Amino acid sequence: MRRIPVKYVTKENLVVLKIKEKKADNGKRCDYCISKGWKGLNYTEEECFTKKREKSKNKKARVEESDSNCTDAEGPSIKSTKISIGKT
Repeated sequence: MRRIPVKYVTKENLVVLKIKEKKADNGKRCDYCISKGWKGLNYTEEECFTKKREKSKNKKARVEESDSNCTDAEGPSIKSTKISIGKT
């Protein structure tokens, strides 16, 4: 924050300091986030974005795990790979 020298502060040119207002607490708490060690304020467990994100990560991990556990009689399989070629 830049300080203004006192010699420039006059009755015509007052310096007003702005106080930051705290975000209003609406009383909602997310028990899931609180159990994880986060604040979990201002939203409920149904609205929890952390819970949704972790569910999707768990689903992806289970799918990858089941893919790696599959064994074929033909031997190892080659998964498709997405290759993008950029303009040079």
